[in-house]
Amino acid sequence: MSKWDVSNNYCAPHYSEGANESCAFITPIASMIKINTTITELSTANNSLDAEAIEILAPALEDNGTLSKLDISHNSINEGHKAEIKQICDSKTISCER
Repeated sequence: MSKWDVSNNYCAPHYSEGANESCAFITPIASMIKINTTITELSTANNSLDAEAIEILAPALEDNGTLSKLDISHNSINEGHKAEIKQICDSKTISCER
């Protein structure tokens, strides 16, 4: 698998019993990306991902060695976290759609 498209799953960040569904959605994806050796493109577009989800995804991106393209567009990510992801992507030459 070289492309992984998990866009449009709409994991709205609403809280039930203290659980953030945005975090629950991104955690297994981040775990996979952290150790991935084959996925070169990842799209998480249009999933209502929030700042907490990006805090989970960012370290995985830093550890990843194979991604060349990332799409996190159309989510609920603030400008500060978008900048953080862009900085990581730029340092790793990952094309990033925010």
